[in-house]
Amino acid sequence: MAVARDPGAALNLALRPHRTERPLATTLNSECNHPPVSVASVRMTAGARAATQWWHIPPGNQLSYLAGLDPDLLDIALDPLPEGAPAVVQFRPPAARSMGELIDLLLERLDITARSLFPRWLPGAERFETSGTLGMPALRAFAHREAGRSQDFGPFLADLAERAATSRATARPFPAEVRAAGLARVIARAYARSSAVTAVEVPPGLAAAAEDVLVGACEWLAWRGGMTVWLVGEPLHAVDRVRVVAVSMPAPLTRLAEATPAHDSAEPERRPVFSYPSPPGAPRADSEAEQALEHALAPQPWAQGREWNRRYQATELAREYRLDLCWPAERVVVEVDGADHRRHVKWADDRARDVHLQMYGYAVLRFANEDVLADVQLVVHQIHRVLNRRRDSARIPEMRHHAD
Repeated sequence: MAVARDPGAALNLALRPHRTERPLATTLNSECNHPPVSVASVRMTAGARAATQWWHIPPGNQLSYLAGLDPDLLDIALDPLPEGAPAVVQFRPPAARSMGELIDLLLERLDITARSLFPRWLPGAERFETSGTLGMPALRAFAHREAGRSQDFGPFLADLAERAATSRATARPFPAEVRAAGLARVIARAYARSSAVTAVEVPPGLAAAAEDVLVGACEWLAWRGGMTVWLVGEPLHAVDRVRVVAVSMPAPLTRLAEATPAHDSAEPERRPVFSYPSPPGAPRADSEAEQALEHALAPQPWAQGREWNRRYQATELAREYRLDLCWPAERVVVEVDGADHRRHVKWADDRARDVHLQMYGYAVLRFANEDVLADVQLVVHQIHRVLNRRRDSARIPEMRHHAD
């Protein structure tokens, strides 16, 4: 059952560590009365907005360590991807025995990301019917023509497009440098950005040899692949050849981090191995829960009007958010949360964000990934019930108007 939460209490909860299991869904009901809540944490002046262009500080096409930047805070700062920022993908590498092994893994993840973003990086490719005998050759020819108008290598782009259209993972044996540069270009183009960045999290407790492997792989990606690379997280202890760059996050995020209790070291690691910005208009291709929910909602007539991964900004000076799933007309928001949302900074940010949305008349339902996958029909039922309540309350004033 959905549980209504008092907004004032939610603000207080945002400053506490999350230690209890939450219900299947948490609903914030905008019809409840609440005391005035300051929105200073989500507003910024025009001058402060200009100062938030922090992604221009690290040099492009180089490797830099961003000092003092919490990876969770980076997640929040890049969601949604700010206007003017490069397309940033984030990688939490596992232990690797060699630089080559780590480079192969990184290229594999970049390749998966590029294929999941197809055809955003090849506009016009969606019109080709690839199941027929002529469709695939036509798609490959189209990719070759488009590559001729850009810096892309035609055979690589055509192979990537074919594999994305057919869900084929195995690539032709292009040199690693060609793959890295090509993948960086298509990922940037998928978000209409001029460049792409890989943010690599430095794991805690790295031995000197493992640290050297990690830095070596990142240097290769920057120098041979032509991609900007940021190291974030734990400081480097054994390698001293990486440029250190001081980056300050926007004031609202800095205050959020300062107000959040220290991370519980006993908490299991919940960050995804690889992540990329959510494209608007569709559920994430790499989210099984979002895909399952959309599959369940698609045949329902009452679910029309929904928008996936919609950007929302209440006022010009307010912080911008990305809404996993939204019915704008009814002002209903559904969030589908992975395990990383139970980490301290993200959990606090979610609570403050829910209150902010409530202040502007939205009802918010939150479901954990595992709840959606365990019983998607129950999730659909709860969404339907909230939408019906919103639609019914909107019809009552209209009925009274006609009665008068």
